[in-house]
Amino acid sequence: MRPDLAEALKPFREDPAGSVLLFDLDGTLSPIVPHPRQSRVSSRIRSLLRGLCESYGKVGVISGRPARETQSLVGVEGAVYVGQHGMEEIEGERLRREAPARTVSPAIARLFRTWSSNRQVQDTGLYLENKGIALAVHYRRAAPGGEELARRLVSQALLAYPQLSMQEGKKVLELKPGETDKGTAVYRLLSGRGFARALYAGDDLTDIHAFQSLERLAGEGGLIEVLTLAVGGEELHPEVAQAARITLSGPEELEETLAYLAGQDHP
Repeated sequence: MRPDLAEALKPFREDPAGSVLLFDLDGTLSPIVPHPRQSRVSSRIRSLLRGLCESYGKVGVISGRPARETQSLVGVEGAVYVGQHGMEEIEGERLRREAPARTVSPAIARLFRTWSSNRQVQDTGLYLENKGIALAVHYRRAAPGGEELARRLVSQALLAYPQLSMQEGKKVLELKPGETDKGTAVYRLLSGRGFARALYAGDDLTDIHAFQSLERLAGEGGLIEVLTLAVGGEELHPEVAQAARITLSGPEELEETLAYLAGQDHP
């Protein structure tokens, strides 16, 4: 364990009940994979999260995936699952959905139908992920020109449907309601809850909003300490590293971090 990381984690280990641990899913708890359906959370990560849920004040997973899908992939009881960049939340078994999400479903359905039958979309191999209240356009495995086509389609959709906004991620553009993001979700989870400190680990541009919310809560006196971790890798955007207090080498070092927080490792 790196000395700087061990020092930053020390207050969390000393006061787990007063501490919150929040994690992104893809690229953080699980490695980036060629296709979203290939994502898996290892048994080791799952075991560590179970242990953390037993001792820490709150443990949550915040993802761009639907909340139910996030819950299914992680599979740990006792954790909070926030999906669709903050639009959905599961604590226990109850699914709560933010009001703006309900207003965009018809637009998302129309765009998905139209784009699915678009010959250019088919030829370039863009993968359209219909999340019901959001639509992700993945170009990771697309042919040359796929990213350009994705950006053009999304730009046209934003003009046609002003209630939508675009969230950019790793090789993906996502259309979603404009009022919510991971930052609003983090603020909602923690504001006024009486926790002393919070950690958030993420790897993508979407996670910067969460980093900023923790810093905001600390500035308002809502938290004594915050720790933001950028989970590195070949595709880590410089802005993510700049926004975080500490950068990890990748999901493997995050696993080491979880073990240390669980008291299973020593610096």
